Amino acid sequence: MADLLPHESPIPSPPASAHVSVPVPADTDTTSLTTTDKDTPHPANAPPCGAGHLLVISHGLFGNNSHTQYLADAFKAAYPDQLDVLNVSCYANDFTLDGVDTCAERLIEELNTYRETNKVTKISFLGYSLGGLIVRFAIGRLHMENYFDKVEPMNFVTMATPHLGVSTPRLRRLADLLVCRSAQQCVMKDHDYDAPLLWVLADPQLPFLQGLTRFKQHLIVANTTGDRTVPYLTASIQLVSPYTTSPSEPVLPDTAVIIRPVVRDDHEKAIPLPEKAMTREDMARMALFFGLIMPLIFVVWTVMSPWAFYTTKKARTRFATVEDQVLRDIEVLRGQVSRKGLSEDEYVAAMVESLNAALPDMTRIDVDLGEWVHTHAHVVVRNPKMHASGKPVVEYVVSQFRPT
Repeated sequence: MADLLPHESPIPSPPASAHVSVPVPADTDTTSLTTTDKDTPHPANAPPCGAGHLLVISHGLFGNNSHTQYLADAFKAAYPDQLDVLNVSCYANDFTLDGVDTCAERLIEELNTYRETNKVTKISFLGYSLGGLIVRFAIGRLHMENYFDKVEPMNFVTMATPHLGVSTPRLRRLADLLVCRSAQQCVMKDHDYDAPLLWVLADPQLPFLQGLTRFKQHLIVANTTGDRTVPYLTASIQLVSPYTTSPSEPVLPDTAVIIRPVVRDDHEKAIPLPEKAMTREDMARMALFFGLIMPLIFVVWTVMSPWAFYTTKKARTRFATVEDQVLRDIEVLRGQVSRKGLSEDEYVAAMVESLNAALPDMTRIDVDLGEWVHTHAHVVVRNPKMHASGKPVVEYVVSQFRPT
C-alpha cells in the first residue's frame, strides 16, 4: 500500500434516464419524504439559471436539507449564472435510516424529476456526512446506466463523510439499538452484499468507484479536531494522520481554520509536536460538554428509545416494499464483489488503498475549528447563528469548485 504523504494531495490556493423507484407504503406519513422540515429556512430551491451545470447536495443521517441550505445558498450566490443547485429533500429525517443504497435510489428519482423540466449538461455532487456515501452509491447507479456519457461529471465533494465507516462507540450503540440499515452500513455490520456496503463502494471492479473516477475534481473536506461523529481519518480516507508527526500551518493568510501539514524532506527527522495549551474558552466548553451535554444526551437516549424502535420499524417496512428490480440489482452486485470475509481492519486498509489509487488527484481540505466545538455541524454551517465559525470553510470550498 502506498504511503499517504501530505504533499501528494496539495491544497491549492483559492483562485483571484428511466430509473428504479423506491416506493413508500400507502399508510406511511410521507411529509418528511417530499418536503423539507418546518425549520428549513429556504424550503424551495432557487429558480434555475439555465446554465446546465447542476450541483446536487445531499444531507446526512437524521437530517434534512435545512442542514445544507447555507451551502446551497453560498454556491448559488458565488455562481449565479453558471450553476443550478438541487438541495435534495426526498429522504429527510427518519427516512435516512432506510440505507445508503435506498436513499441513493430516491436521490436519483428526484434528479430525474428535476431533469424533466430543466436542462442538465454538467453535474456535480456534494455530500455532507452520510450524504457523501449516498452520493457515491448514486454515482455508481448512474454510471451503470451510462448517464455520464450524456451529462458531463464535474466536481465530487464530501464534507465530514465516513468513507471508512465509523467506529465511535456512540454510533456502534446506535447501530445495535436501532438495527437500521444506514447505521449498520456505517459500522460494517451489514450483509446484503456479502461484503460491507462501504467496500462495495470502494471495490475497483464495481461501478461505484469506476463512476467516481470520471469526475474532473475530487474535494475531500475533513475536521482534524472536534468531530466526534466522523473523525478525521475516516473523513480524509487515511490510515494515519500526518498531524501526529508534523505540525500544521494555515493555508490562507487571513484565517487559520484551513490547515495543512508542514511538509518535510524525507531525510529530515520529525520533531515532537508541542501540546496545545488549553484556553479558558476551551476549558469552559469542556466543562459544558461533560457537565451538561453528556448527561442531556443520556436522558435524550433514554426518553427517545421507544421512538427509535418505532422509526426503525417503519424503515425496515419501507425497505421490505422496494421493487423487485432493486433486489435483483443487489443480487447482481453481490456476485461481483471482489473481496469477501475480511476483517473490519482489512476492509478499511483495502478501502484506503483502493480509493487513493483510483483518485490520485484527490484534494484534501483539512479543517481545524477547535477541539471543544461541535465541528461536525460547524463545518457546513448547519445553523448560521449557532455554527458561524464554519463560514470560512464553506467560503473556501466554494472557491475551489469548478463551475466550468
